[in-house]
Amino acid sequence: MSAEQAKLRVQNLLKKREDLENEIVSGRQGLRKLGVGMKEALVDKQGFPRADVDVHTIRILRNKIIRLQTDFQLVSTEIEEAMLGYHKHLKAAASTVQTTQSSTSEKRKTQLRKNVKKEILEEHERLMRGNPKMDRAAALQMAIESVKAARRKGGNGRTGVEGAERSGEEEKREEKEEKKDLASLYGHLKPFLNVQKVWDGSPSKRAGLRADDLILKFGSVVQASQQGLKELVMHSRNTKVEVIVLRGQEYKKVILIPMKWAGQGLLGCYLTPV
Repeated sequence: MSAEQAKLRVQNLLKKREDLENEIVSGRQGLRKLGVGMKEALVDKQGFPRADVDVHTIRILRNKIIRLQTDFQLVSTEIEEAMLGYHKHLKAAASTVQTTQSSTSEKRKTQLRKNVKKEILEEHERLMRGNPKMDRAAALQMAIESVKAARRKGGNGRTGVEGAERSGEEEKREEKEEKKDLASLYGHLKPFLNVQKVWDGSPSKRAGLRADDLILKFGSVVQASQQGLKELVMHSRNTKVEVIVLRGQEYKKVILIPMKWAGQGLLGCYLTPV
């Protein structure tokens, strides 16, 4: 598969996931019109079907939404794999330098892995101490993303070993390639949300969102009402959501995990329509 074919596959999968998300939102809106959600009982205290709602239609809608949610997760996994393949194509085409392996570099890589594991465990413990009611699996995923983001930014003194693995030129080249990739994939999108404020300690803060970021894509959604976005956030609770933002003139990708935290809501940021 060529790089162009890989890119087309990513775009097709993104469109497929967007269609699934729209169907899910539409299905949930249909349930609300019928006076129920996904969990309300459809039988009365005596065990008979409720007479105040259309039980048959509700069951059909609920089953459809469950199937769509399963398809949504499968397509999301396909997108991650397709994006990885696309980036490998671009890096292979742009790379002109063969890196040599040595015993020293292997030792450094081993040390790097140990350091990363230690940082993740420490961050996980810190999160659980700050919010004991937080889901442990979600907290672990959040810790992983937090450490990855910190290493990309070179913060907290965590880049010593990693910096020994790659030269400054390689890092700059990879960063430049990533920006070109994002611009190529999402440059045609228009912002639909503005990040007015991000609260400290929130999922949005840990993901790397900043005030004045313009959101181009939230999960599979590239345009949504406040209600539609709320539905998406609730549906994505404790799962990774890819968010594409325009920060000044640069395109950025952050991984946000909507979840309960010490503050209000699942995001911890204030969004307004553009």
